[in-house]
Amino acid sequence: MASAQQQAVERLERLWSDFYHAAVPPAACVFCGGGRVWRNGSCTRAVQVLVLGVVVHIAEVRIRRVVCAQCRRGWQVRPPGIVAHRHYQLCVVAEALQRYLFDEKSSLRSVGEALGTTARTIGRWLERVAGAADPAELLRRLGMVGEPVVPAVPEVRRPTTDERRAEVLRRAALVVVLLEALASALRLSAPGLRSVVTLVLGDRSDLVTARAPRIPDFAWRRALAPFARLAM
Repeated sequence: MASAQQQAVERLERLWSDFYHAAVPPAACVFCGGGRVWRNGSCTRAVQVLVLGVVVHIAEVRIRRVVCAQCRRGWQVRPPGIVAHRHYQLCVVAEALQRYLFDEKSSLRSVGEALGTTARTIGRWLERVAGAADPAELLRRLGMVGEPVVPAVPEVRRPTTDERRAEVLRRAALVVVLLEALASALRLSAPGLRSVVTLVLGDRSDLVTARAPRIPDFAWRRALAPFARLAM
């Protein structure tokens, strides 16, 4: 690993370590709204993240666990950039989809080899991102933060006779571009797939799953306050 990249990885590890040591229980439960949240130990995660354009494996990320004294449900207070139930973090997913969707010379296999994953995995990511949000809802959110101009979506040049696959690619490209536009409008860091989804979901880990990848409407309603605040 090159020196600059090693330094970037070490900075990231220090950031996450500092977050762990400084983390305190939230003021309210993310499930029931109760005001008594206690520490409940910790756990470690292994993750794959994108650092200076290269996917890096970080073996141990320490994460605080908390539990609500009222409803007894627990969750993790995760460091910035880490989502629940995912080994490959959303920065890697966003990079893979950007490369595959908008570079006609790339293939699922070549992108997978470059990022240390498989063509099948990237195919699953395309399906999940295509179904993660309603493009019309994303456009409405853009209008809420003063961005009435629809961003241009690069053409997805993937010849196929499978109409369903063509629709998945088209929709995935639209969701990716609109999330980037939202991130820019809200002054969030790229990629938008990570920053906007994190803003919408917060600490909740049960809203988006492999079986039901769509960001629910009530999750968007939860995000109204942060959107309004960041838009000021």
